Amino acid sequence: MKMQECRKSGIYNVGFMDPNVIHEESVCQYPNRTENNILMSLKGQHDRTFILFPYNFDFHWILLVIEIDRSRVNVWDSLKKPLELYQNLVHIMQRAWSRFLKMQLGVTSTPTELEFNHNKPCLRQNQGTNLCGYYVCEHMHFFFQRYQEGDTRKLRNLEYEREPHRTRKNQGNSRSTLWIPVG
Repeated sequence: MKMQECRKSGIYNVGFMDPNVIHEESVCQYPNRTENNILMSLKGQHDRTFILFPYNFDFHWILLVIEIDRSRVNVWDSLKKPLELYQNLVHIMQRAWSRFLKMQLGVTSTPTELEFNHNKPCLRQNQGTNLCGYYVCEHMHFFFQRYQEGDTRKLRNLEYEREPHRTRKNQGNSRSTLWIPVG
């Protein structure tokens, strides 16, 4: 759906990886095929500034935002699960990235391994809820709001800040934490 919105809005330098093609089962059962699919996706979208990749593992969704020219992947995870839980994907992406750099010389200023930034503040869901898919959609929506403002520097350094708020669960004086976008 976001791909179609991008085309209609004239946004052509944001790409997508298909979560129906690259997912936990393909990573575990068909790692070579998955590596080839990631490589094909990188080759086909090497001119994009960002590639958005929703990924599901262990019944949890995260959003990976790949910045090809910076060799960086920002992980937006509403539960902040440890990187070790999707380490198989990280290894496959590193192998595909290495192959990609050999084929696409000059696509990045510093041809290194992908840097995975999984400590970026982002919207958080409460423990025990299953709203991770919703939060991936919210992250994508927020991403495109900022993108359409026209400043990709803001997107590269996109951060959220904490703001206390009341929830239905704690209507009293206690407060929980909500991450809201800066800017």
